[in-house]
Amino acid sequence: KNIEEAGPLADFFKANSIKNVAIVVSNDTWGESQIKGFTKAIESVGGKVVMQEKISYGSDKDVMPTVVAKITKANVDSVLWTGYDEAGTILVKRLQEQNFNKPVVAAASIMRGLVNRGLINLRPEDRLYTINIPMDATFRAKYIAAYKQEPGISADSAYDGLKILVKGIQAG
Repeated sequence: KNIEEAGPLADFFKANSIKNVAIVVSNDTWGESQIKGFTKAIESVGGKVVMQEKISYGSDKDVMPTVVAKITKANVDSVLWTGYDEAGTILVKRLQEQNFNKPVVAAASIMRGLVNRGLINLRPEDRLYTINIPMDATFRAKYIAAYKQEPGISADSAYDGLKILVKGIQAG
């Protein structure tokens, strides 16, 4: 499902004249899957990945200062990020300290949650964007009707996965 982000992300790149990006992801399968979508999006607009970093869980405090130093020296038009809460918080705060005023695009809803919980305070000049994968309108409407709230970012995928699992168990 992450590859579905490539189209909207490419549109964002076109609208903002973004040609060179830094990719910073968690060092796991989630990060790997995001690299593919990020790379596809930038290459589709004739751009390139200038730098790529994978951050292992728990190493955020130690490695993020170096990652941010590389970003600020790499002449990028945008940073594409996904990973764990602490790494995202440190990344944004360190970029703020360096007066980095180019867009930071975060996959999934982690960054939005950090901002909403007050863990990241954005200034007027900060440019933080989140990518939301489109959700099937029928599924969304049924979910809201049943639970009286918006579904989480992966609710439709979790539903599909559970239905596949049930069919597999029933088939036997």
